[in-house]
Amino acid sequence: MLMLTAVCFTCFAVSTPKTVSAVKYTSTASSVTLSWNNVKSTGYRVYKYNASTKKWVSVVTTTKTTATVKNLKAGSKTIFAVKPYNKQNDKHDTQF
Repeated sequence: MLMLTAVCFTCFAVSTPKTVSAVKYTSTASSVTLSWNNVKSTGYRVYKYNASTKKWVSVVTTTKTTATVKNLKAGSKTIFAVKPYNKQNDKHDTQF
């Protein structure tokens, strides 16, 4: 069983989308499927916290309100963040 913590962040862009909330998850021994409320944005990025490097790593980019992260280590504590983004002038906001 995975031990998970879901965290929500707001994206800072020219047109800032609302904060994602109501993050829920279901998990298996090696994956987690996250879901969240729909906010007006171009898409969403799911980040996984790397405790060794103390950095957030983007693991999924989607336009949907669900995402599955695979190949997780069973029994490990994993922290995720879901961040909406807006696309402007063919560039994605990548600030975290």
